[in-house]
Amino acid sequence: MLGYYFNLGGDFINKFFKDIFNKGNAKDYFKRNKFFILASVVIILLSLWSGFTNYSSYGNIMTMGQFQLINTTPVLILENNLITDIIVIIAGFTFSILSIFLTVTNGVNLGYLLATSTYLQSLNVYLPHVLDSISWIFALVGAFLVTKIEVRLISTLINRKVDIIFSKIKVPLKDLILTIMFIIIFLLMGLFVGLII
Repeated sequence: MLGYYFNLGGDFINKFFKDIFNKGNAKDYFKRNKFFILASVVIILLSLWSGFTNYSSYGNIMTMGQFQLINTTPVLILENNLITDIIVIIAGFTFSILSIFLTVTNGVNLGYLLATSTYLQSLNVYLPHVLDSISWIFALVGAFLVTKIEVRLISTLINRKVDIIFSKIKVPLKDLILTIMFIIIFLLMGLFVGLII
């Protein structure tokens, strides 16, 4: 009898992950989340632009961070960015307010570092961060998806429709898992570029 329930759970999990990693779902992912992706791109580009064009305003704040970043290895950068991206996603439970703040801070920091470094230094040290900033886009999308899940959970609980919770959060949960996969892919690409340069 116990084996039946384990098998049932295994079938459910297998079907759930097959639904996530099929070709149609990956294509639909971008359609379903185009607003979240666009909002994330705009937030990151504006924060990069702010750090790049107003670098003198951030000078006293950012000087210490620049020296720490230059003296790191690509593996440490990967580890730092993975932890940061996970924190941004989890901060989606604050209705993405803290996630946006963290992402803007990262964007301003990178913009400042790009503005105050030489071309060669930018290429060697900061090029992997450009690929990592793509992972920031997906981390912020993940935070928005966590907020979407949170709102649907709250709405379902308020309406006392506990029996439909999973059906309400199934699609955003699948998208969140796919988002985490995209983050890992772009971080590994950044690591690869960092090891080559």
